[in-house]
Amino acid sequence: MVEQIRQLVRDPSFLFGMAVRIILIVFLAPATQGEWFVPFIDNLINNPSIDPWNSHLDVDGNVLAFPYGPVMWLFLLPGTILGVLGGAIFPGADLDLTTIGFSAGILLLDMLLLIALLEIVPGRRRLVIWLYWLSPIVLYVNYWHGQVDIVPVLLLTTSLVGLRKQKYKLAGVILGAAFAAKLSMLLALPFILIYLVRNNRLRRFS
Repeated sequence: MVEQIRQLVRDPSFLFGMAVRIILIVFLAPATQGEWFVPFIDNLINNPSIDPWNSHLDVDGNVLAFPYGPVMWLFLLPGTILGVLGGAIFPGADLDLTTIGFSAGILLLDMLLLIALLEIVPGRRRLVIWLYWLSPIVLYVNYWHGQVDIVPVLLLTTSLVGLRKQKYKLAGVILGAAFAAKLSMLLALPFILIYLVRNNRLRRFS
């Protein structure tokens, strides 16, 4: 992974994509995040609870705020915590640092997904950067529309990396987390099973 990062930071296409993301994070606050996701995570930080959904409703939070399970908010929590801390340190800041922290967490997950994709197709860095990192669809979903599907997609892709490296138990755990994050990830299960059945290297484990 370290070598992948070194190669990326020397790639102008990657740096351009990073610059675009940072600009979007600083100057754009997606309504989806501002109205739903960030208030939910913010309330979880300020009012820790084993049932953050009811806790959010107790403070008159939007009932539609966070229709996902704990896997989702666990991945979105660190960036938001940093944003909350930034807001506490700089209370007079003109920017909504909590929302920026949330989006910065999305950016980190975005980078991890890029690295996972590079692990799956090694030697195709330029192609992956152009098809994923610079994709207008990715930029729109993550930073304009403000959705959080990056979490289950990252988990699913990471499980594929584990399968490729023959770390089957770890891949299974991560795949289960992807299903828990968003049930639609189950659509990938038939293709994974086909891969396992057709992979001759698995015969020694049978």
